[in-house]
Amino acid sequence: MSQFIADKISYVVDDKGSMTVMLPVSEFSRTAGRMAVQELKDCQLPIQVELKPRRAARSLKQNAMLWALIEKIAQEQSGYKRKVDVNDVYCEVLEQANCVYEWVLAPQNNNLAKAYRGVLDFGTRDIITKDGETQTLHIYKCYIGSSKFNTKEMTDLIECALDICAELGINDSEVETTRATYAKA
Repeated sequence: MSQFIADKISYVVDDKGSMTVMLPVSEFSRTAGRMAVQELKDCQLPIQVELKPRRAARSLKQNAMLWALIEKIAQEQSGYKRKVDVNDVYCEVLEQANCVYEWVLAPQNNNLAKAYRGVLDFGTRDIITKDGETQTLHIYKCYIGSSKFNTKEMTDLIECALDICAELGINDSEVETTRATYAKA
């Protein structure tokens, strides 16, 4: 799929009524724009064009703020900031923020953590295999995670983490600075 980022959109209509849509690009997007045109030149016509607003990806600052809050919550809840505790809190924040997830039925020893950022085990279910054998599988709630979020989704997640901090009585200068930055309107 060919794609590039356009800074403007306009059109012209010639004297025969044909319309040409123009998408000027900045110097940073010229190479991608040129490559998109080259890729599509050899395609059989007609081609389908889809235009959509660009979604801003979450910022590194937002990511750092979220993980600082998550570490504070893990420290308050368990007394530690071990990776397991921090990951559990991350899943808790994703859960409370009602983020997108998928249900997956899989054996206990699986590679779900490689494909998903947050994985919660919701118990087991016995199934009958083709051979008539009973196999116990785990039910997992799997979150893709905040790395795929845009700035709005990330703001919502940070606000959820701030709510958890408030519930736990976590209040320091870093939390207050974050709260001031992401105060709910």
